[in-house]
Amino acid sequence: MHDGRELTDKAVTKLVGRDFDARLRAVHATREGCRTDPFGLDPEWAKYAVLVAAFFHRAYFRSEVFGVANVPRGRVLLVANHSGQVPLDGLLLAATMFLDASPPRLVRSMVEKWTQ
Repeated sequence: MHDGRELTDKAVTKLVGRDFDARLRAVHATREGCRTDPFGLDPEWAKYAVLVAAFFHRAYFRSEVFGVANVPRGRVLLVANHSGQVPLDGLLLAATMFLDASPPRLVRSMVEKWTQ
C-alpha cells in the first residue's frame, strides 16, 4: 500500500514532469545549514504547492502559454489582472514561470497588508 507522500510524488511527476527536481534546484539558492532559501522557500513544501498550481494550469484550465521567453531576465514585476476574490490568474502566472520558462523562475506574491 502506498503512503500519501509516495502518491503525491507520483502525481507531481505526472503533472510537472520528471525534471521537476532539476527545475527546483535551478532556482533554489541554498544556505549552509538551512533547508529554506532566504525568503523561506522549502523545496519539499514547494513540491506540493507546485502540484496544486500544475493541476489548475495543465489539467483544469489547460492554459496555453505564449511569450514566456519575452519576460526579461532578472527581477521583474509581473501583474495579474484578476476580477474576483481568488487570484487564480496569479497562480497560473506563477505556475507558468516555474513550469514553462527556461530557466525556471519562482514568483513571489505581494498582497495588501490587511491580509496578513
